[in-house]
Amino acid sequence: MRLKDWEFLVSGIETMSAEEIYLAIRPEKVEVMRPGETREAMERSNLTHGRIEVVTFLGAVVRLVISMDGEEIICDMVEKDFELKKLNRGDSVDLYFPPEAFLAYPSSSEEE
Repeated sequence: MRLKDWEFLVSGIETMSAEEIYLAIRPEKVEVMRPGETREAMERSNLTHGRIEVVTFLGAVVRLVISMDGEEIICDMVEKDFELKKLNRGDSVDLYFPPEAFLAYPSSSEEE
């Protein structure tokens, strides 16, 4: 699946007949890591880089707004994981979008 300058592997879209689809992913499904923390089992095409712009503490969850090539991505992570990774505003991070975590919807123009 090509999205702007990124090409992601997305599970389950093979059966969709729509030429144009919308992708969504829940903020807690995006994995945020320090550069170099990636695992071998990760799909390389779904790995990209960004910079933490905003950090908001929401109790047990930390919400991050991450700039990714001019786009803003919202990511939620458990506060304990955030502290263990020692992340801060301005840090460069790797982002991983698991192929099975995407939700795909046909564009509304296909339904008309």
